[in-house]
Amino acid sequence: MSREDDLGYIMLHQAIRMGESLGLVGSTGPRMASGELSQDMEISCKRTAWGLFNVDTIVHTGFLRPSLIDHVNMARVSRSPIEDQSLWSPYPTHREARPSFLASYFDEACGLSTIARDISRSMFADHRVSAALGPVHLQSREALYDRLRHWHALLPEDFDVRYRPAPHIILLKMRYNTLIINLFSCISADPSFEPNTPESPSRHTPDLKYNAWEVTSSAARGIASLTRLHRREFGISRAHHFAMYAINLALFTMLEQESFDVLDEDFLTLVSAFSVVASRSALGRNLFHIFRQSVRGKAQGYRIRGSEIPDELKDLFDEDSASKGCHRFDEYAEGLEKLNQKDKYRGIGGGLQDYPGLGLSDMLDRYESLSLGKDDVLAERYLVGC
Repeated sequence: MSREDDLGYIMLHQAIRMGESLGLVGSTGPRMASGELSQDMEISCKRTAWGLFNVDTIVHTGFLRPSLIDHVNMARVSRSPIEDQSLWSPYPTHREARPSFLASYFDEACGLSTIARDISRSMFADHRVSAALGPVHLQSREALYDRLRHWHALLPEDFDVRYRPAPHIILLKMRYNTLIINLFSCISADPSFEPNTPESPSRHTPDLKYNAWEVTSSAARGIASLTRLHRREFGISRAHHFAMYAINLALFTMLEQESFDVLDEDFLTLVSAFSVVASRSALGRNLFHIFRQSVRGKAQGYRIRGSEIPDELKDLFDEDSASKGCHRFDEYAEGLEKLNQKDKYRGIGGGLQDYPGLGLSDMLDRYESLSLGKDDVLAERYLVGC
C-alpha cells in the first residue's frame, strides 16, 4: 500500500513456493499426507492451502495474469453450522450483530477461486511460451461466464442482500462482479486490436452469445448497488482494500462505455465511495488522481456545470477547472513519479497534473505497478521451470 517497493509479487510467489515444498499446493511436487496429521493440524493445513489459492487467484486474475497454483492438494474445509451461526459484530459502529456464515463464506470463496483460476489460465496465459503452467483445458469466455452465473445462482439464501449480510459476504459478491469484468473487459471485434495489460497475451476471439458491453455494465452497476449496501450498513471508510479495487474497476468500466454519462447515479455513488476509501492510503490517492484525469478526458464538464451535484465534484470532473488554479486533489499525484522512473512501469506521460488519463487495461497496469510491482519473479519461475 506504500507504493515504495515491489515486494508484493515477491512475497506472494515465495509463499506459493513454500506451499509447494510442503505439498499443500501444486500438481508436480510432493503431496501432503493428511492421514498423518492431527485433526486440528489438518484443518489448519486445509485453510492455509485454500487461503493461499484464494490469494493467488484474486491477485493474478485481478491484474489479467495467469494464476500460478493449478491444484490444491487438500480437500476443502467442511462447512460448520456452529461456525456459521457465530455472530459477527460491526466495529466500531453499534449496529446489531448478525450471523457470520464464515464457514459457508470460505467454502463459496474457494469455489469462486476455482473458476477464477480457469478464467486466468484460459484468457490471460500465453500457452505457447508459458509451458510451466502445465496442461490446461481451455474454456470459452461464454462457458466461463455460465459457470460464474451458476455459482452465483447457488449461493445460500442467507447471502442475499435482503438479509443485510456481513461485509465479507458483500465483498464476495463484489468479487463475482469483478471477475465478470475481468472476463469480458477489453474485447474488440478485431482481436489484433484488442487491448490488454502489457504482460497479457492477446485475448481469444469474443463469443457472440453475450454482449460484452451489456454484461460488464451490469456487473459495474452490481458493484455500485453492493457499495450502497456496504455504506448504509457499515460505512465505507474502513472497508477492506479489495473494495477499493472493485469500486475503481467498476468506475473505469463505466468510463469505457460509449454511453458514459458523468451524471449517472451509479457512477456518482461509486465516485463518492471511492473518494473515501482512496483517501486512506498513498496508493488510493494515486489511483484517485488517475481516475480524475480519466474522467476529465471524457470532456463532459459542460454537463455538470449547471447540474445540482456538489461543487467539489464539479471541480473534480470539469476539465476546465485545471485552468482555475490548484485543487486539493492535485496533491494526490504525489508519488506517481515512480511510474516515470523506470521503463517497466510504462509511465503516465506528460506532467503529473496534465496527462490525459487512462483506459481500463492501462489503469490496471499502473495499479499493478504501484501496488505489487512488476512480475520479474514469474518470468524467472517459467525460465527455471520450478
